[in-house]
Amino acid sequence: MLAGAILILVLVTAMALYAVYRDPQRRATVSPKVLLLGGGLVFPVVVLTALLVYGLALMGELRAPHGTESPMELRVVARQWSWQVHYPEKTSGRPVVLENELRIPAGRPVRLNLVSEDVIHSFWVPSLAGKMDVIPGHRRQITIQADLPGRLRGQCAEFCGRNHARMSLLVVAESAEDFDAWLASASATPSAHDDTTRATSPRTDR
Repeated sequence: MLAGAILILVLVTAMALYAVYRDPQRRATVSPKVLLLGGGLVFPVVVLTALLVYGLALMGELRAPHGTESPMELRVVARQWSWQVHYPEKTSGRPVVLENELRIPAGRPVRLNLVSEDVIHSFWVPSLAGKMDVIPGHRRQITIQADLPGRLRGQCAEFCGRNHARMSLLVVAESAEDFDAWLASASATPSAHDDTTRATSPRTDR
């Protein structure tokens, strides 16, 4: 995408410089029809077709697993104005649900099953993937992968109400060992682990 934009910029700049500085004696006459067809029809069609093909190819990558390792499945529920992340339930222990926080193992693909409880939202973690609209009544999927441990910021990218700007998400990528230890601790049975499994952050009333 960047390479295409640079190419178009160079081409347009070169044409503008040529039109300004060329020798008037060598100026060729170009009919208005050629300018309209070339600059107003042929050029936009070629450029936009190339961008469309590139965009469609990129959409497939958003849903495809990264590498050969099977992705971890998580359920993410969007609502005004927060994100709720559900981790798979184990045979023993209690379910793990995080509010406005997404913990993932670094180096492993994670497939997010996105649903909305109210209006249209858009899941976006710029450092990991493109935007994915979350539409009520539909389940959307996107696969992300953090190659290195760290903290990243996500944001709802679709206006969803007066507190839309506050609908952010903290993504915590940690080593596989640290992630497994955290998940095991968080899903421990109440008799062995008395802390709550829900990490919450303040939510503004609608």
